[in-house]
Amino acid sequence: MKRFLHILTVLALVSCTNKMEFVMESLPDQLLLTAQLKSSESTHAVYAAVGNNHTVKPAPELEMVCTVGGKDITLTREVVSKEDGLLREPWRKYTFDGALAPGDVVRISARTADGQFSATTESTIPPLPTLSKVDTVTVRTKNLWQPKVESKHLRFKVSVDDPKGENWYMLNVLARYDITMHAEGHPDKEISDTRSPKIDSGDDPILSEGVVISNEELFGTLSTNAFHIFSDTLFEGAVGEASFKIDYNDIFNTQFLNIPPAESNPDGSTKYMYDGLTLAATLDVNLYGLPLEEYNYLKAIGIRASGFFFSDFMEPIAIPDNVEGADGFIGVMSCEKISIKLPIREITFGNDDSGNPSSDPNPFKI
Repeated sequence: MKRFLHILTVLALVSCTNKMEFVMESLPDQLLLTAQLKSSESTHAVYAAVGNNHTVKPAPELEMVCTVGGKDITLTREVVSKEDGLLREPWRKYTFDGALAPGDVVRISARTADGQFSATTESTIPPLPTLSKVDTVTVRTKNLWQPKVESKHLRFKVSVDDPKGENWYMLNVLARYDITMHAEGHPDKEISDTRSPKIDSGDDPILSEGVVISNEELFGTLSTNAFHIFSDTLFEGAVGEASFKIDYNDIFNTQFLNIPPAESNPDGSTKYMYDGLTLAATLDVNLYGLPLEEYNYLKAIGIRASGFFFSDFMEPIAIPDNVEGADGFIGVMSCEKISIKLPIREITFGNDDSGNPSSDPNPFKI
């Protein structure tokens, strides 16, 4: 018996030294489609590409049609830009104009002229959510790593009136900026910009959906809910109150905005430097109503993107899709928002000891 066990042990050790080669064959090219169609917007975009398990490349020319309430709308090919975020080249962008309302059945069809690729998807825009109230208050918080350093946050309390039945939501905040650039002896220049400041939901039971990783000594309170989606499980048919906060520096830090330091000549040389700016910021608190399939899709994507998913040690996460004949997800959502105008800020660009413009990324002192 001992001899037999010894032989098994030797074989096991030898087998561990043999390399196993695994080569995954390339799958056939598949049409890829993705979009987020919102009732709050008048122009809608659908993105298309072709890919397999190794590469993503531009899609061939597509005939894409959106059908809403029995009316067909042909989508127009547009050029992708930095406003499209990660969906740039090789993705191709198709847009259409039109109002979308809760209850509308939206059908997207796409096909190539030669019939190689053909795909369809159909979804119903969910009921409009009710964002009954948004309260704000300024609070001071201490830096976890530097206890003597304080920062100011804008804390939000959001009230959601939930109708009977199961409902699913997503919350986000969009900051809109109207900026007036000043330069002594020169006319003012008006520009605008938008960005999404980081939402810190902490351990709020609604926004975290009970999935919170907390260790104040190491990294504070973190959540895997990257898209701030939630169901009405805790407040079905009643009023739910969720709270979160946003750092003032994240709202007013001009380093994050598309602000030119100088006016340029046609040849690109500097014409004159700006002395400062007037910043008018408006925060749009958006509450989206989601269908269940989109809630599940965003939840799966959020877990994968959160940094707490370890593919070698956890069960695989299936990413839902709702497109027949292609891979991807076409999301539809209704939206209600409450806008909050913040006090206008006057920001003067300072100079350092050498007389050069200040390198301080946030010349506005809170």
